[in-house]
Amino acid sequence: EFNPDVVIGTGGFITWVVCKAAQKLHIPYLVHESNVLPGKATQWVSKKADRILVGFEESKDRLPKAKKVVFTGNPTKVVKLDLTDKEKEWLNKTIDLLDGEFNTTDELQTALYDVVKDGILVDKELKQVQKRYFQILYNMLLGNDKGPKLGLFLMAIDKEKIKLLL
Repeated sequence: EFNPDVVIGTGGFITWVVCKAAQKLHIPYLVHESNVLPGKATQWVSKKADRILVGFEESKDRLPKAKKVVFTGNPTKVVKLDLTDKEKEWLNKTIDLLDGEFNTTDELQTALYDVVKDGILVDKELKQVQKRYFQILYNMLLGNDKGPKLGLFLMAIDKEKIKLLL
């Protein structure tokens, strides 16, 4: 028979089921929440979990009933990006953009798309350049080629942390 020393949940409904079973069997359990906004399952189990590990500092305040919340960050793969001078310029523009005031995530999203516009690109070229720009941002921020809508993501995270990553 398998007798675990600890149970680790990583979010989603199955985490609630597994952590409730661990609780019933008196097995310590913890949950790693990798999202900025903790999901329902994490909120439910956080009240009695031995530890909640969060990927973002901002997540701590969103789990007020948790006994012990620890900021661990998110595991990411290391990606070495060889950037052209033009791509480095895009990142500098993005850093400057983060100092701006945006009323909605859509405004920020539109501004991000505009970073790579230079007036000489035709639509097909512009789409390719924008795709590359977003791939660079996702790789630098998340370690992936794709991710959540960046306007929403960037508005939810501390701007200074984003600037350090870029």
